[in-house]
Amino acid sequence: MEPLHRKNKPISWLKSAIPVRVSSVDNPALATFCEPVEKSNSSHSFTAGLAHSVGLRKEPLRVYSMVKYAAIARGDAEIFMKFARTGYKEKIWDHAAGVIIIEKAGGVVTDAGGSRLDFSKGMFLEDLDRGIIACCGAKLHERIVGAVDASWNSSSL
Repeated sequence: MEPLHRKNKPISWLKSAIPVRVSSVDNPALATFCEPVEKSNSSHSFTAGLAHSVGLRKEPLRVYSMVKYAAIARGDAEIFMKFARTGYKEKIWDHAAGVIIIEKAGGVVTDAGGSRLDFSKGMFLEDLDRGIIACCGAKLHERIVGAVDASWNSSSL
């Protein structure tokens, strides 16, 4: 295998690799949560209400694309929540790599019902239960899933 090059200089990526780990924060008041920037395919109002009910005090980190997953895997954030508006279907390529990265870093990713995401049914996450929840650990994850169950009202989306 040839080494990677940048401007005719080899990149020593193997020597400079740093393992990533999720944050150890499990107190919602200290947690940073991510959500999509776009309002067109997600419900910021539902996420805001849910964040308040769980005790999240920080403003959401609104970022594009896979950055949300990377932020959790690196320990820069603890929670990613996405609740799509009615009729929107999540595409597998928007989530598959991010799920692997978070899980390998020690985090948890499921749908809002607590089930693992199923990438085997084509280009969409067909059986997604309400939304996607990614967390740095099981304690925060269980708390978010419980809050969704307690406050879910599909008219919010």
